[in-house]
Amino acid sequence: MGAQDAFLDLSDTLTIIGPNNSGKTNLLQSVQMFFTGYENEHGYLVDEDSPRGKGARTSIVGYFDGDPDGPDSAFYEDLDRLYALYNLTRPGTNIALYLTFSPSGNPTYVFFPNQKRPSEGAVQSNISRLQKQLVIDLLGQFECHFIPSEKSMRELVDHVLTPFIRAVVVDVLQPQLGKIQSELDAVSTNITAALEASGVSGLKASFGFQGGSIENMLSGFDFYLSDPYKTPLARKGQGTQSLAFMAALHWVTSKEEEFGRHSVWLIEEPESFLHPELSHSATQLLELLGRSSTVAMTSHSMAFVPHDPKRVVGTHLDGDGCTALLTFKSHEKATAALRKGLGLRFADYFSLGTSTVLTEGQSDSEYLRWFLTLSEPWDDCEWPKLRSVTFSDRGGAVPLAGFVRSNYEILRKEQPTVSLFDGDEAGIKAVSDLSSYFNGVGVSFNSNREYVYVRNGFAIEGLFPDAWVAQYREDSPTHFVDFQQDAADSLMKFRLRDGNKTTFANRMRERAEAEDTHDWAERWIVVCKALEKALSKQVELIAGE
Repeated sequence: MGAQDAFLDLSDTLTIIGPNNSGKTNLLQSVQMFFTGYENEHGYLVDEDSPRGKGARTSIVGYFDGDPDGPDSAFYEDLDRLYALYNLTRPGTNIALYLTFSPSGNPTYVFFPNQKRPSEGAVQSNISRLQKQLVIDLLGQFECHFIPSEKSMRELVDHVLTPFIRAVVVDVLQPQLGKIQSELDAVSTNITAALEASGVSGLKASFGFQGGSIENMLSGFDFYLSDPYKTPLARKGQGTQSLAFMAALHWVTSKEEEFGRHSVWLIEEPESFLHPELSHSATQLLELLGRSSTVAMTSHSMAFVPHDPKRVVGTHLDGDGCTALLTFKSHEKATAALRKGLGLRFADYFSLGTSTVLTEGQSDSEYLRWFLTLSEPWDDCEWPKLRSVTFSDRGGAVPLAGFVRSNYEILRKEQPTVSLFDGDEAGIKAVSDLSSYFNGVGVSFNSNREYVYVRNGFAIEGLFPDAWVAQYREDSPTHFVDFQQDAADSLMKFRLRDGNKTTFANRMRERAEAEDTHDWAERWIVVCKALEKALSKQVELIAGE
């Protein structure tokens, strides 16, 4: 018999995502409460849980499916008898069971909530008795475990793992019970004899198992891990402890299967205390656990959001302060909703700040930072948006193009992001390839809006006056790989050796800072104005979406 409520399927894993106050934990607890039984063994209190306060009613519905011709045949025979008492015929194998908690906190289970009971007293009595037994039989096939994030690992081990270990040890000890009792009797005889020797008569010592059960003698067990040195679980890092505990849940599931029960695991924020590099291992463990049990987890971590959107449920608070559910069409929409709910942006994973200019390399970013500092007191050089950006260098034209191709479609929806390319052959080819790609997927990628060139035919060093570059070449001709001029001695292109770029930059900066006028900065100002305009346009586009 498998649980099939609206968002939880047998032998599967479900991830529940949403902001901190959206009721994810309440959703897990609601599943747990469904298995509370007539005795309300999980202690559900309506007054503490309902946002409507005292007097509210809480209702939960669960859906189940089984095999009437197989191991569930006896259950379906009794269920058919219940249908017959209502003069109904079971329509299929799916079963809906409704649970309602009254304001007093009493749980009531029914299979036909909207069906009027027959008036005959004897029939009503048979319905009550049969329905209760069916609920007991149905819920008895499941073992529901809630793993809250606030419990310590010691508490979780003692609560979930230790009872099953104790049962295994008891099975081993049972054949030796007679010998154990004989040894205890010998101890008792020794103590009784000592009492008599001291003049105390009428007292006879004896020993037994607390509560009459050998299980009570086994209070607890130590959990060790070796890597390769054997140490207690508590001595390991919290992330290792969490992984070891998750691995142990597989064994608990197998033991519950031996008892004919299906495990339901409700795990709150499994990423807690996990080092990022352990997240992949944790997701694999939980995926494996979901193959033999039902697993539902809440998470704030992108790493725990399945790529199958059918296995993701989002939560948010509606206008009444109640938890409402969301479904997603894709993994991207699920992670976007999680980021938004938590106040996170995709850009945060790259430390891109609130607005960004992407550059080809470190020297480009350094040049821009230098010029913005130098030009700050100049007239008509305010550029407020440009002065507040994060400059992020990507390691060359090809890496910059790769980063933009992979991430720009998401980044452009979150924040102003403009790419700055050199106007040399590598930069032009990179932009051409990007334009072709984005045009094919319907994403805007236009010059002086999504990207800016520094100067046609040149890298960023070409923003300095041509005469300065020519003079530097006369002084240091070996610093150039390429240097070309036309018939009028106008500079056509040049390329510096990698090892001489810093020397060139220092010389150009020193000369610029020594100038009395700003005439030399004409090309720099043009580029900065273009970047400012592009950033402003990006702000408008984002505001309009």
